[in-house]
Amino acid sequence: MYFLNRLRGTYSIFAKVNAIIIGLIFGYVTKSPYVGSAMAIGYLAGESMGWGEWIGGLIHNDGRVSERYDGQKNGIEWIATRFTDLHSRNYHKLSLAIRGFYWWFLTLVPLAFVMNPIIILTAILVLAIGFPYSVVKTMEWNDAEYIYGGIQDVVLLLLIGAFYL
Repeated sequence: MYFLNRLRGTYSIFAKVNAIIIGLIFGYVTKSPYVGSAMAIGYLAGESMGWGEWIGGLIHNDGRVSERYDGQKNGIEWIATRFTDLHSRNYHKLSLAIRGFYWWFLTLVPLAFVMNPIIILTAILVLAIGFPYSVVKTMEWNDAEYIYGGIQDVVLLLLIGAFYL
């Protein structure tokens, strides 16, 4: 996923490739084509929304928010503004974390039927926090996608290992 995550961010076809890879791997590991298929579908459903507004706000360090993100009507923005000011770096970090939670919750929740749900929730939270962390750490869009791809690799490999314990 390290390089594939960067390609996913550049070329949308790689979102489908990543979904298929995740579905095949976890379908094989769990010996359940249903779990693998549900994870692939969850990956695509969660991946489909954008991150750019919040990444740009962190990289440019200006707290800017476009007119379409007014923080009042949209789900992620509405939740984030309940905890932090709309025009702050914390707003962008929290929005990215919520967005990551949404994506990985949809992807990993099928594993809760065959693994300990606490392990799955921990993996989802690490992946949710990982993306804003990688952006703040690098302050570069491309570099953040490589770091986040590495975080995904580690978490997914740990999940595979945990399945066999």
